[in-house]
Amino acid sequence: MSALRQPRKRLGWIAFGLGMIALRVVMDWAPGFAEDMYGRGVFPLIRLIQDYSLGLLPFPAVYLLLFLLVWWLRRRWLRRQRDIASPLQRLGGAVISALAVVFAIIGLFLVLWGFNYARIPLRHQLELPLDPMDGPALVAELERTALELNRLVRRAPVTPGGELENRVRSALAGTLDAMDWPTVGRPRIRFFHPGSLIMAFGVSGIYNFFSGEATLPAGLPRTSRAFTAAHEAAHAWGITDEGEANLAAFLACSRSGDAELAYSAHLALWGYLARPLSRIDSSGLERVATLLSPRVRNDMAIARAHWRRYRGGLMRAAAKVNDAYLRSQGIAAGVVSYESFPALLRAWRRRETELRGGAGKAARPE
Repeated sequence: MSALRQPRKRLGWIAFGLGMIALRVVMDWAPGFAEDMYGRGVFPLIRLIQDYSLGLLPFPAVYLLLFLLVWWLRRRWLRRQRDIASPLQRLGGAVISALAVVFAIIGLFLVLWGFNYARIPLRHQLELPLDPMDGPALVAELERTALELNRLVRRAPVTPGGELENRVRSALAGTLDAMDWPTVGRPRIRFFHPGSLIMAFGVSGIYNFFSGEATLPAGLPRTSRAFTAAHEAAHAWGITDEGEANLAAFLACSRSGDAELAYSAHLALWGYLARPLSRIDSSGLERVATLLSPRVRNDMAIARAHWRRYRGGLMRAAAKVNDAYLRSQGIAAGVVSYESFPALLRAWRRRETELRGGAGKAARPE
């Protein structure tokens, strides 16, 4: 039966997608509504449904989703082979079907996760100013990070520990709870095989909004796994901004009491500090790098060599697509938003210092 003979279902998906887009526009005007009604109301319910359905599968749900996609495409192809409609009718049906698929994906994306972009950002809820860091500030933070890496590497295991999922999820839940950010459910952290299919695009992790899973590519450098898992799990709990997800992941891992998690977090922080510093003070970066112990430098070299294999046009194209996607969701900085992490961390530390100082003053007798 041709697509034109059954347009109602497809037109329904188009209307659904357009309706969700309109609702997103309304939420952009009223972030408080998005925060209360979706972020702390509807989304936690979605989180529970995903975690206690697809999340109970003994394998990543993305495999099931891919199987269903192939089955659906094959079914559509067989229907097309039996279709006796004219070429013009087929073309019209194909256009309507394509629009239905696009708007269905957009609508489902918004309902299952995308409305989180309209919520009040975490940094605004925590009142963290986003002041840029100059060269001296970056050097000072790098020196601090180098000393911490040297300390942690003596405690971190040479081979990854077990149960990474539970360790990361527990640490992140405690951190977000302290920030009064909802942590309903138990987001799964899965590894995708073959990982090269993801890493070829320069992606170290991704949040699958259909299944609600944080997905990491198998073969990711061991020292990157904990921080990346925490970053994607932060997305799973509704944090959309990349810099804010990095902040939550770093605080969770670095304060977990788990040397492997803390070491992974500080290696990630080093990268986010070193990249901007290399553009404005390469000699300063080289000087601080000499402070690193041989094992830390070796771990960094392994990670660089790993990603060097995937450099190319595909990685650059994926970065441009990701940048366009982030901007379309209201994140004006695009992929540069990842680099707001060090400034957010500095603001967080200042906030903690002020809170401790205020508490100390309040405790003194008059």
